Amino acid sequence: MSQQQTRATAAPSTRDGLRAGSIGTTGIVFMVVAATAPLTALASNLSLSLGSPAGVTTLGAIILVALLMWLFSVGYVSLSKDTSNAAASYAFVSLGLGRTTGAATAAGATVTYTLASGAMMCSSGYFLSLGLHMLAGVSIPWWALSALVWGAVAALGYADIGESRRVAVIIGCAEFAILGALAVAVAVRRPQGFTPDHALPDTFDVNGLAVALVYVTLCFGGFEAAAVYSEEAGSRRDVGRAVRRCLALLTGVYFIATWAVVAAFPDVHEAAQEPGTLVSRAASAFLGSWAGSLVGAMTAVSFTAAAITYHQTASRYLFAMGREGIFPRSWSRLNARRVPARAVTVQLACAAAVIALPALTGLDPLADLFPAVAGITSLALSTGFALLSLGAVVASLRGRLTDISRWRTVVAPGAAFTGFTVVAVLVIAHYDEVVGSDALAARVSPAVLLIASGYGVYAARRRTDRR
Repeated sequence: MSQQQTRATAAPSTRDGLRAGSIGTTGIVFMVVAATAPLTALASNLSLSLGSPAGVTTLGAIILVALLMWLFSVGYVSLSKDTSNAAASYAFVSLGLGRTTGAATAAGATVTYTLASGAMMCSSGYFLSLGLHMLAGVSIPWWALSALVWGAVAALGYADIGESRRVAVIIGCAEFAILGALAVAVAVRRPQGFTPDHALPDTFDVNGLAVALVYVTLCFGGFEAAAVYSEEAGSRRDVGRAVRRCLALLTGVYFIATWAVVAAFPDVHEAAQEPGTLVSRAASAFLGSWAGSLVGAMTAVSFTAAAITYHQTASRYLFAMGREGIFPRSWSRLNARRVPARAVTVQLACAAAVIALPALTGLDPLADLFPAVAGITSLALSTGFALLSLGAVVASLRGRLTDISRWRTVVAPGAAFTGFTVVAVLVIAHYDEVVGSDALAARVSPAVLLIASGYGVYAARRRTDRR
């Protein structure tokens, strides 16, 4: 292995690394669950898929994407055994494809996580404002409530990771409780709605299935962030265990909850033509009117949890990439509790800018901002998963992994690379449908990802030239 790759993938020293032992397997699982936001995923991407030409084929898409994620996780866990770095994609991709490609991938991921955190704060404020108006008749601007969410995220960002973990556990359990109660209620009151034909229909729309695959892949966004906490985990085994448990948990929750929503309506495709209220209507019908209001309130809370987790992920990328010299080195400074305080400040400033943009320009945070961020996220996820998988294959073939199993290091990640390359092509081919908006911001948003990746290439080469 070259000296350049050794520096990129070596574990950080205890002096300049985050505090080890701050989070365990369960904590990592719930931080990832908070990022994926199961209730919000069901009420948005999965409901949109059910209303698309895919319809009930969405259930089959969940199985296919889960299989693809499992293949990805096999190589991902193998990579995690040989390196630990808060900028996980940087270290993992560098191990196989070199530092320049690793820096480009990680720079794109950093921008994606940073924008996602700000967008989640905007969405949380939007739904909090909507809920207060509907329940109490109180009108508070969404941006004011988003500012309060920003403050909560800031307080947790400067605190120990354990505080964010506790919040993630509480909100995650609440989401599971609501989705579980809905599934049980539908199973008891309308058991005939659960039929195998939903998961394995005789016929399906190919284009519809293609779009469904993209929507479902978006629901697993944040899954890859488990390794971000590798420096703070008790051991590297925590990452592998967390990845496997997250995948099993999310697959089960998405499949059962989506099937319950399908079973709740005689014609879910027709019902999902108003996707934003699909889940709340199902909850109101089978649990009572209070449940519909609760789903609306929990959607805002779910967005808040996602904002917290994406903030933690983005700040760790900013910290680690500063430590590597890709971003300013001052961003890698730690406070007395070994929290990346300078990176937290940078991320919060970026998130504040994301909130300020629609607030000052009059753009709608849900109709204009969120689709733009969704476009960036869909491209970043599919290409990032593909590059991580390819990195595992190349690292194995070049003898850079301690895991000698060809299945775990070549066959499974090779299949994942092929699958996610197809998903990336589908994102590009169906981009307007994926973002659900023809707004200018949504159309030009992929340029942000290209600029960030280009900067990563420039910064990596500049640092190499200086050596």
